[in-house]
Amino acid sequence: MDEAFIDATPEHSLCAIGEARTGLIVLRSLGKFFGLAGVRAGFIFATESLRARVEEKLGPWAFSHPAQWVTKQVLADKDWQAQMYKQLPLASKRLSNILTAANLNSAGSALFQWCELDEAVELAERLLQERVLVRVFNATAKYRSSLRFGLPASESEWLHLESALKKCRV
Repeated sequence: MDEAFIDATPEHSLCAIGEARTGLIVLRSLGKFFGLAGVRAGFIFATESLRARVEEKLGPWAFSHPAQWVTKQVLADKDWQAQMYKQLPLASKRLSNILTAANLNSAGSALFQWCELDEAVELAERLLQERVLVRVFNATAKYRSSLRFGLPASESEWLHLESALKKCRV
């Protein structure tokens, strides 16, 4: 099970049953909640025998010392994590409201909002011209084309997103 986005809602994690379920491997990373995708730090939760098999395949140099140091720092900072648990739902709601104001129906998590729309590629290109990057998902048999919006990092980025959406959704 890939739980890359679960840190914002840890109560939904399967890690608590990972040891008890033969064959269950839960994958976690520091990339989303902690904003450390470049560190390439990840974890598996599984039975001891499965962890040993994975470790054997990875070899001794899979996790650099700097990555280990950063990982220890962010996992130990419980105050920052508690602050994020409070802030992320508010930020997600703000993003949802901005998208709704731009006539975009969205769903998502505490870390992003996802909008299905037929003109997803065209809107992404218009937003790019306004210096707003979104992730484009092409249509499949199951889903329409869609865009994923991440949370802006600062107040100026929130205002810039609102302005860009007003320009692009006319």
